[in-house]
Amino acid sequence: MNLDVRDDSESVAMGYYIARGEERRGEEESRAVSDNGERSNEEVRVFTDDENGGGTRNYEINYSCVLGRGFFSQVVIGTATSPNVAHKKQRYAIKLVDASKLSSKDLSNLQNEVTILYELHHEGIVRLYDFFHDHTGPIPTYDLVMDLMEGGELFDRIAERDKCDELSVRKLCRLMLQAVEHIHLQGIVHRDLKPDNVYFQSRENDNIKIGGFGLAVRVSGHPCCLSTLCGTLSYMAPEMLLRKKYDERVDIWSLGIIFSILLSGQFPFNAQDEGTMMKSIVRGQSRFCSESCDTASDDAVELVKSMMVLNMENRISATGALHNSTWMRISGHDLSCNDLGRNLNGIKNFNARRKMKESIHAVRITGRFTTAATLTTVS
Repeated sequence: MNLDVRDDSESVAMGYYIARGEERRGEEESRAVSDNGERSNEEVRVFTDDENGGGTRNYEINYSCVLGRGFFSQVVIGTATSPNVAHKKQRYAIKLVDASKLSSKDLSNLQNEVTILYELHHEGIVRLYDFFHDHTGPIPTYDLVMDLMEGGELFDRIAERDKCDELSVRKLCRLMLQAVEHIHLQGIVHRDLKPDNVYFQSRENDNIKIGGFGLAVRVSGHPCCLSTLCGTLSYMAPEMLLRKKYDERVDIWSLGIIFSILLSGQFPFNAQDEGTMMKSIVRGQSRFCSESCDTASDDAVELVKSMMVLNMENRISATGALHNSTWMRISGHDLSCNDLGRNLNGIKNFNARRKMKESIHAVRITGRFTTAATLTTVS
């Protein structure tokens, strides 16, 4: 279940990037329209940014290749076709957000996501290259031009494998930690880290990037200043569920959940139902330990346990996990010999159940998670 809840105090007012997008008037060089008024599979959009010295940038959009759909948006493939775009002929994922369906709060949330993505430049983070407000077509849209991640989501890709060793898992965990360290050093909290938001760049390599910054927020200089309940229940930290003040350490907890599944092949808490799962999380009743994860090294188990410490004050940071944990520093030779292959069936089963739940809970929940209020009395 996804919880998409924001306090007005954490919404960012309309700012530079939305305003700049308004000035970039989308001018159509050619818009192919079929007889029934629908867009054809391909069209060329031309965006101008002359006031800011950006010149004209063209993207050819293929509407027949839809990568994903949401309530307000769809993601399609686009190709840069003009010399003013840094990488001509490169393919991008272009998120088209239906501007007519956005409330003022939705628009503020979109602006927040765009602002944060523009500020994050790291090889482990999905990059935003361009942002436009196109109101020349039949449906006005906000368009986000981003990295095209063609390798699939984290668990989908892992579930396809026939074998897996601890060294390859450590590489993935290190890449995630490096990206999250960069996010936190910029004073940003992601708040929705989960396998769905970790993508492989291509099917030819194991390079991964973190995306899904729709709930991210800036906390520079203000530790423990957040209180909004948001994210995805299975990966939410106990302090968030208990409605306590929190900060970037909720992301470390979420990564700990992901790492534990990669290492053990199972979700670390009792997930019989949502109420039981929440109680298990806030009580710290994790099933992840050396016995339940007997195929992984003790050093790996210790790192995950340090990421899932109930009291966030004692939880390790991304920097600490990268540079101080034994698992991240030891030689890879022994890890490459440590076969985690028998965990793959567990990951495949977990992933299948996760996909089924996503189809059942296709509607995003908005509003406060009232059950969480009762958890403050749980001992």
